[in-house]
Amino acid sequence: MAGDTLLIVGAGFSKPFGGPVLDELFDPKFTENSNADPKALETLAAMADERDFDGTPAGMEAAFTQVWEHQSTGRTFDVGGTPWTGRELLDELRVHLGHIASDVRPDFRTPLARNLQAFLKKLVKGSRSLAIVSFNYDTLVEDCLDHAGLVYSYGSRKVLRFADKTVEKALDKYAPDAEVLKLHGSVNWGICRGCTEAPVSADLINVLGGVYGLGRNKSCQFCGKQFLQSSIVPPVETKGAGLQSFEAFWKRAQGAASRAREVLVIGYSLPPADTQALALVKSIDGPLKRPRIRIVCGRRGAPRSYRDSLKRFDDLRCSFEDFLEGGTS
Repeated sequence: MAGDTLLIVGAGFSKPFGGPVLDELFDPKFTENSNADPKALETLAAMADERDFDGTPAGMEAAFTQVWEHQSTGRTFDVGGTPWTGRELLDELRVHLGHIASDVRPDFRTPLARNLQAFLKKLVKGSRSLAIVSFNYDTLVEDCLDHAGLVYSYGSRKVLRFADKTVEKALDKYAPDAEVLKLHGSVNWGICRGCTEAPVSADLINVLGGVYGLGRNKSCQFCGKQFLQSSIVPPVETKGAGLQSFEAFWKRAQGAASRAREVLVIGYSLPPADTQALALVKSIDGPLKRPRIRIVCGRRGAPRSYRDSLKRFDDLRCSFEDFLEGGTS
């Protein structure tokens, strides 16, 4: 048994199952059937393509950060002739990201999905504890664990509850096989702000049976308050207070990173501007630790941000599909 294991997953983990990487978010494949307003998506894409003084595009994260920082200021963005407030663009972006995430599903008739399920089962069996830190919004990991008959939690149950009471009872009775820590929200979460049933803090995350998107206006399953808010935190450079509802998950992720003896990173780019994520990764490689760290980020290898953050790691330089098929897990 390997001891405490940490699996970190990003967009490259979900891409083989239909998810996009960052620069594909506004490709026709993902926009043509989106529930978001197409004009809002055109505005966001145009903002990302605006040129800096040296002619380079601003980029997705910079554009999304502008929207994120002005979600409550009333500032309008007029790119292409239609003015949008920061709040309106953020809402439409969340709708779009949620729609994309809802289409990421494993088809267990395929070898790829079966390999992924077998990989996760092997991690559970070979670890004293397994924490899965996800920067994705989809439920790919959860679907595989469910299909394998494994019990998982989302970490702290003081800030999050399952609407399905049978799941809550199972967690009361059994220790979870894995802890799934979703640091940027999830497509099946809705946040009740100021929930009277929250054991701690002011917010309670409702884990719903399906996708929760803006416009559904679903009520809190515990206090009855109307209009749950989307939990999705877009790819932005400075999140600030936007992560307040997820503080407990970040703390648990930090603890898991500090304890881990076995670490595997799959498809996560580790953006250099994401200070929270950088601090999390740096805590893996503590002064008195020598964990085994493996990184799967494609044939080009791990981004430079990993070399700047970790003293040593094995860069496997392969695709996630090849990793699964080769049995190198």
